Order: sequence, then C-alpha cells, then structure tokens
Amino acid sequence: MVLLSRIRQRQGRLDEALRLSSKALAFRQKLLGNRLKTCDSLYQVAVLLQLRGDLSSAINLLEESVSIAENLSEAGGYLARANFKLAQIYTTLGNAERSRAYKQAAEMMRLRLSGDAAFSDSEESYDGLVLWMLW
Repeated sequence: MVLLSRIRQRQGRLDEALRLSSKALAFRQKLLGNRLKTCDSLYQVAVLLQLRGDLSSAINLLEESVSIAENLSEAGGYLARANFKLAQIYTTLGNAERSRAYKQAAEMMRLRLSGDAAFSDSEESYDGLVLWMLW
C-alpha cells in the first residue's frame, strides 16, 4: 500500500494516494505501535494532506511523528525531516516564530546526524537522512 500510494502521488492522483497512505498508517499504528514505519506513514499522510491544503491535519500528524521519533534512538532522520516539514508549513501559515523553532530543531538534528555544515537546505536533503525501504 505504501509503495502504491507513492506511485499514485507521483501520478498526481492525490485522493487515491491519501486513501492508500491512510490505510497503511492505520495498519502500522495497530500492528506496530510507535515505531519507525509508523513515523514514515505519519509523514507520508501529512505530506498528502499538505498538498491538499489541509495544513491543520498535516501539522497534527507531523507533531505525532515528532513525538514518536523523540523516543526512538534510531529515529533522528525522521525527527529532522518532520521538523523541517513543520517549519515549511508554519512558514506557509505566516507563523515565523514557530517556523524558526522547528527549522532550528531540524538543523540541529541534521548536523548531529550528518556533521555536514554545507548541507543543502531542501526537502530532498532531509529525506536523505531517513532510513528507506521500510515498507
């Protein structure tokens, strides 16, 4: 479901992608609880909600992902990526203070993980901090 959802997203079929990602999230939450795969699904659903303009729901899911990631020692990449996405959303909402706080948290974690001060400040770069092939 996760892979098919990502394919549908690339195809621009956001409603179908959201439906598949939401099902994967529910399954992972029920079966796995608070684990990396759940963080990944929370993030994917949040991205789709952001694309649809449902920023409030996206924020809620990303904050849940941050909460889970903060309690998993191996989840630094997920924590950095979710904080970066929250910073982007709060910038869109015009809340510079919250955006700055999330951006700073993302950058601190990124620096701790990569040690690269010349790191590109982009969504793709933060995606690169995450363990992949979890599905």
